[in-house]
Amino acid sequence: MQPTNRETPIESLRPHRTAVGRFFVREHFPPRRIARKDWRLDVEGAVESPRQYSESDLDRAPRRTVIAALECAGNGRNRFGRTVSGEIAWGDGAVSSAMWEGVPLRWFLDQAGVACSAREVVVSGSDGASPAPRAPSVPFARSLPIEVAARRSDILIALRMNGRPLPHSHGAPARLVVPGWYAMASVKWVRRIEVVTGTFDGYFQSVKYVYRRPKSAADPVREVRVKAIVTDPGPSARLPLGRVATLRGKSWTGHGRVVRVEVNVGGGWADARLTPGLDEYDWSEWEFRWRPHTAGTMRIRVRATDSSGARQPERPIANRYQYAHNAIQSIEVKVVGR
Repeated sequence: MQPTNRETPIESLRPHRTAVGRFFVREHFPPRRIARKDWRLDVEGAVESPRQYSESDLDRAPRRTVIAALECAGNGRNRFGRTVSGEIAWGDGAVSSAMWEGVPLRWFLDQAGVACSAREVVVSGSDGASPAPRAPSVPFARSLPIEVAARRSDILIALRMNGRPLPHSHGAPARLVVPGWYAMASVKWVRRIEVVTGTFDGYFQSVKYVYRRPKSAADPVREVRVKAIVTDPGPSARLPLGRVATLRGKSWTGHGRVVRVEVNVGGGWADARLTPGLDEYDWSEWEFRWRPHTAGTMRIRVRATDSSGARQPERPIANRYQYAHNAIQSIEVKVVGR
């Protein structure tokens, strides 16, 4: 079985929550199917009391529900204008939003008792293989700083998605969900939680999913950069001349909240009406009414600003693997006479 990688069609991003069957899929290795009755989650490492949980054990654990958008770190990679060997040339659809229900990660840490010397929490999936020629086989694994994992109650070992049991393509029986971070942090098919006293340097933490720039140190890919997209109208749509069109889209960030979305339709920037998300890391919806007065091809541009003061740049920030593209989005539509 080959890994599946599939974008969400832009029209499927129009509802506030993305349908499970339309939610984008990113797999690094062929996924391993585990019967729910056989699945176990180990909590070990620098803890006072290592634990093991079955799915029925977690049915009795405290639950929390979080609405959060997840965005692949490579979303929008094809907008960089060049290809990268071995990387997926994603369009704009490697992002989706869902309601996640599960057990807070910090509950597992509290139950096990974290050592004072702990520095990071490594979460590993059951999927694994050799990530590169002649490289040893490894599981997909990522870490969180202990201060993040132990403090935030919205980081979940998720068991349900949009009110239904988590499907296999999204990590069943359980996956990590880290709202506000790019989706590589939300490890699927979770099998192990390990507290470590050093710095985790796994392949997907030190080789991939890092920002590599000429003459600079590699920085980890973590929090989502502020971004807005147009979901309606779609690219190449035909809009009638002189008739009010309602432009709509989504915006999100991993740094606070989106506080402003602006639209440019051939003149200056103007504020769109913004409807905040239902949760801290849920995406916001924006709307802008526009009456086109000139026929022909028109460009719609949209940009967002978040509460940290960050605003989408004109050009993407260059890096070797083309992660975190958040430059201003632009689409073209046709304005036609009546």
